[in-house]
Amino acid sequence: MISIFEFGYRYLIPSIKRRLVEKLLEMGLTRNEIARRLNLSASTVSRYLSMERGHLINIVAYSDLDEAVGKLAQSLKNNPIDLYNVQIEIHRVAFYALSKGYMCKYHAKIDPTINPNKCPICSMLFQTETTKNAAENVKAYAKKPPQIMGGSLMNTRVAKECSNANLTNEG
Repeated sequence: MISIFEFGYRYLIPSIKRRLVEKLLEMGLTRNEIARRLNLSASTVSRYLSMERGHLINIVAYSDLDEAVGKLAQSLKNNPIDLYNVQIEIHRVAFYALSKGYMCKYHAKIDPTINPNKCPICSMLFQTETTKNAAENVKAYAKKPPQIMGGSLMNTRVAKECSNANLTNEG
């Protein structure tokens, strides 16, 4: 089975980046400017635009995803955004797409062992709680292992678990 993280890295993230490159080009940025702002080579930008890379998933088919990519493109056009924040925003779009179940059919296309009707992985890993504030979520994570992870709360939970398990960088 191809992990959802491998799927995201190999197919979803490149498709989001391809759409971001297209949006920036539509907004009047040159290919070189796009490459500079996204820390990509000019060749990679060309590959996105020629559909040699990031072609599996049509982000435009999902208006909410396309809108999120458009907002990121607008931010990139108007303001210098550091590369870490660009990556964070791209991954937020990816996590959102996964949480909505949009990628199930594509994952099944790549890996025929995936049954989108039975697979609970993305719905469990990538959904977010919007009804509780961050402090309540952190308290809940400290009491029991969460079934819902996302955003900075995931980092808090992971850090706490690593601390509790006395995990180190040693083999």
